[in-house]
Amino acid sequence: MNARTRRPVRLMTLLVAGPVLVGVLAGCGARSGTDSASPNQPGGAVDTAGAPAQACALVPAEAIQTGIGIGVGDGAPGGSDARSTCTYSPSGAGPGLTVGVEAADRFAEKSDSAQRSAGVPATDIADVGESARFYFSTAQLPTGLGTLVVQGRDMTVDVTVQGLTDPSRSRETATAVARTALDNS
Repeated sequence: MNARTRRPVRLMTLLVAGPVLVGVLAGCGARSGTDSASPNQPGGAVDTAGAPAQACALVPAEAIQTGIGIGVGDGAPGGSDARSTCTYSPSGAGPGLTVGVEAADRFAEKSDSAQRSAGVPATDIADVGESARFYFSTAQLPTGLGTLVVQGRDMTVDVTVQGLTDPSRSRETATAVARTALDNS
C-alpha cells in the first residue's frame, strides 16, 4: 500500500474510532433490551424485573438546573437491561453530563474501567455514597473530562462531566449529581 491509499484508511479510522471513543468515555450506549419503565418515573435502585432504576428519573434535568445551578437540556435515556444511562446536552456554557446506574456490585469493575480510560489515579471522595472515586483528565478531551464512580447502598452511580476545565468544579458537579441520584433512589 502506498502513502496515497493509506490516507483514506487513516481518515476512515478516525471517523469511526472518534465517536466510539467519545461514547465509551461518556458512558453512552444504545438503548436495548425490554426495559419498559418510563424514564420519567422514579423507582428504586432496581425495578421489579431486576433492571437498574432509570437514570433520568433519579436525576431530572430540573434538579440539575435548580439544585446544582448548571444549565442542561432534557436528559436522553439510554442503556441496557444491566445499565441505565441519561445523557444531558449542555445548555449555554454548561457542561455535558452523563449519568449511569448499575448494580452495586459493579463498583470495583466500573472504577477500574474509569481509571484505565482516564489514565490517572483515583481521588477518593469521602462525602458521597459508601465509597466514591473521582478521575479527571484533559488527555482525551482538552476541555476536561471528569468521572465520578459511587457505590451506593444498592447501586453504582457513575457521573461523567464534559467541558469543565477546573478539576475541583468538575468533581463538585459530579458529586452533587451523584448525591441527587442516591437521594432519589
